[in-house]
Amino acid sequence: MTPALPEPLNRQSKVLDLLPDPVVGVDAERRIVHWNRAAEAAYGFSAAEALGKQQAELLRTRFPMPYAEILETLADIGRWQGNLVVRAKDGTELTVESRWAAKYDESGQFTGSMAIDRDLTVRQ
Repeated sequence: MTPALPEPLNRQSKVLDLLPDPVVGVDAERRIVHWNRAAEAAYGFSAAEALGKQQAELLRTRFPMPYAEILETLADIGRWQGNLVVRAKDGTELTVESRWAAKYDESGQFTGSMAIDRDLTVRQ
């Protein structure tokens, strides 16, 4: 069972669940801490299966450049955007436009990021 969120976070989580695009939040160690309903639908993993996992490993992500460079860009300017190829639970490969935004605490310390993915996969 997932622990209850504080009320402000619970409200935010409910709002993110209304969005049509997958929204994935990760902590500073890149472990998934938020997985909205659109992420469940697009990628096939329930929130229970995804939470606590490394996002790149769960989705077997292929990046357009070295992952370390993406993380460096995220740290330097607070955001990153690019196309990724991810693998859903059923093995389907999806091309997504992914937009990442860094999160910081009150002291300016990096605490993680949020990503919004838009499925660009052409289906027949």
